Amino acid sequence: MSEIKMSVVMPVYNGREYLYEAIESILKQSFTDFEFIIINDCSTDNSLEIIQSFSDQRIKLINNTNNLGQGNTLNKGFDLSQGEYIARMDQDDISLPDRLKEQISFMEKNKHIGISGTWAKIIGKKEGPIIKHGSNPKRNKATLLFHTCLVHPSIIIRKNVFENNQFKFNQDYAPNDDYELWTRISKNVNISNIKKVLFFYRVHESSASIKKAKQKKENKNKIWEAQLKNIGLHASSEGMEIHNKYSKPEKYSINEFINKKEKYLKKILKANQSTNYYNQKALKHVVSKHWIDVCYSNSKYGFSPLKKIATSNLTIIKHKFSKIIIKYLYRMIENSF
Repeated sequence: MSEIKMSVVMPVYNGREYLYEAIESILKQSFTDFEFIIINDCSTDNSLEIIQSFSDQRIKLINNTNNLGQGNTLNKGFDLSQGEYIARMDQDDISLPDRLKEQISFMEKNKHIGISGTWAKIIGKKEGPIIKHGSNPKRNKATLLFHTCLVHPSIIIRKNVFENNQFKFNQDYAPNDDYELWTRISKNVNISNIKKVLFFYRVHESSASIKKAKQKKENKNKIWEAQLKNIGLHASSEGMEIHNKYSKPEKYSINEFINKKEKYLKKILKANQSTNYYNQKALKHVVSKHWIDVCYSNSKYGFSPLKKIATSNLTIIKHKFSKIIIKYLYRMIENSF
């Protein structure tokens, strides 16, 4: 077993605005047995000076000679890490003081979990909602068919999961290389989340997720296509248009879109019955949640999408349906004043 319990890996590229606060949030953790690998990916601002202003011996500063990009820099950091566990951190986020302590405790108690994250509160110019990803590994695997199930910089992972499976971030999928990696990891590794806010996730105009929106959309399509192949489905162009769409495309009437979405989701469930790639019960739960959310998102066009929830056999999460109806009625009352 490694002498160091945990390695915290943080890539840095021109992160001066929030970098000091990010580093400080790790150094002030209540759990202290870690190395902090900070890799400066050829920053052109004063990020290096900010990192060097800290004298903590747990910091291991590495300067890339060429700009590698986040994915390749993370691969380098994971390879260099010596801890039994690897935790992620980003240059503009904040880890709450007990984050590492709680994550270590969770992983020690749950040996069947290979990677886990935490709930995270969105911060920035405007405070956002809390990101609440689930804890059930079977549902998390199925969730990945539609979207990520982890807040990437909040994760902790057993290093042997990477070593034994030779996992790497694939930068061809940047800025979705984390999502693509989770889909590969989930094939034989359990993914979970601590249902507690231990992380502040900053969203701002320079965030990669905002700057690379077009590339992100293209990469997501490739990720979804690969996962659909796991259950024997070939993704048509219309299927990809319908797959993760919540709001009605202009070319469809509301009834056309809702009917196409229902048919498409049923096709996924039927295909998985043959392959059993996802746990069928877990997939039904995830599909039902997606279906209800889609219908509610389109209730602005009238009551018919909510009627479809009530009549469709995709609706198996009854308590969520009840909440949606209450939400809808409340919105109608508000709009009447």
